[in-house]
Amino acid sequence: MSEKIIIKKKIDKRKVSLNDIIEVAIFIENESKSLILNALLCENSSKDLVLVEDTFKINGQVISSINLKYGINLGDIAPNTRMLIEFKARVISDTKKISFENFSTLTYNIKKEDKMYLETEVAYSNTTDIYLKKIFSKTYDFINIIESEKKKTQDKNKTQEKKKTQEKKKIQGKKKTQDKNKIIEDKKERKKIQIKKILLEQSTITNNPFRKKLRVDFLIMVGKFIIDNFTAYISLYDLDIN
Repeated sequence: MSEKIIIKKKIDKRKVSLNDIIEVAIFIENESKSLILNALLCENSSKDLVLVEDTFKINGQVISSINLKYGINLGDIAPNTRMLIEFKARVISDTKKISFENFSTLTYNIKKEDKMYLETEVAYSNTTDIYLKKIFSKTYDFINIIESEKKKTQDKNKTQEKKKTQEKKKIQGKKKTQDKNKIIEDKKERKKIQIKKILLEQSTITNNPFRKKLRVDFLIMVGKFIIDNFTAYISLYDLDIN
């Protein structure tokens, strides 16, 4: 706080929940003998509070088009002058916070008697910490729990899908093996049938009476040929002796 520029701040509640509205009053007094120029009022908690439209007043007069984020230009403040600023703000603080600081600053230019140029000074108000109620934290915790359970469910579903895919591949692999084995068995069976057919044909040829008779006749013919040739050989032998 400046020695000659007084700035005090009050709020109607310090424990709030999301979307609660608080009423703010800021008292500014220029106790110096100098004129304050270009006074700019800034709220440090502009990220946690948003101005309720048409509630900003300076000495009871409503001022429109005010944005707490960029500060409020109060103009010049004459010596020994008081100013009352009032407004309502809605709580929009991050739910992760437990509390946040709330104070105001007044930046201004002033020409001191012993100097030829303007100086820039800053006056600070008192700090009014704002606390978030437990229900606010519980709401955040509940959201965290929901998100955690949602993630667990997603992970579980992914695991189940992975297992299903693995089972499907396993079944497909088993079916391929069965199909392959069936093809091999079919080939073996066809081979057996072919062998049986060949054996049957051979057996049929061997047991055929006509073929048997031909074979006997052939043997008789061969035997007769051998005997005839042997007789001729003996006759020739006798001639040679005589």
